[in-house]
Amino acid sequence: MAIAWNAAGDFGALLDGLETLTLHRNRGEEPTTIAAWRFSSERSELADSGGALLRVDTVWQFEWPQGVDPPEVGDQLIDSHGNCGALLTVGRLRGETRLRCVSREARLHHGRSQSIDVVRQAWEDLGEGAEVVSEETIAASARAVIRPIATAFGDEQSTPRYSAVLDSPIAIAKDDLLRTHEGPQYRVTTLTDPGGLGSLFTVEATLVA
Repeated sequence: MAIAWNAAGDFGALLDGLETLTLHRNRGEEPTTIAAWRFSSERSELADSGGALLRVDTVWQFEWPQGVDPPEVGDQLIDSHGNCGALLTVGRLRGETRLRCVSREARLHHGRSQSIDVVRQAWEDLGEGAEVVSEETIAASARAVIRPIATAFGDEQSTPRYSAVLDSPIAIAKDDLLRTHEGPQYRVTTLTDPGGLGSLFTVEATLVA
């Protein structure tokens, strides 16, 4: 469904700033195309990441006809650049036909992330134990932030674990390799977040090379 922008009123002079958004509702309806005005964007650090993980809060306004159920908190907005944010607030402005929404997007800082390939290996016992017989690249040159996970006090003998935050959902599976372009490789042990629109995709892994 497309929601047409009404150029009448005090937004008539802002047509050059209109941006096409796609609304994905959590309740499973068809995506909706919206013409919206981006009023502001505020960027801040997400968690204690040294600036590698960012949070972007954006204020939008757009026309919305009376009688049509408005977006809800948690619905997803994808902007014209493909960035996706979850709605934090939804409110009506004067006239009841214009909405003001705030979306929140999590993203990686490109300069503080690294490029990786996600590789899936096939193993086979050729008589001397299991060996890798083939590899398939699931995703090439994805961006990721890989950081060590702190171990509990007195647990120094455990295998070091790492958190890998990727910039987009990937069809990743347990035991896949995260092969960095700098050399080290990590094997996925846990899918900590299934991924999805509006959120970064996170897995846990161990260092293998």
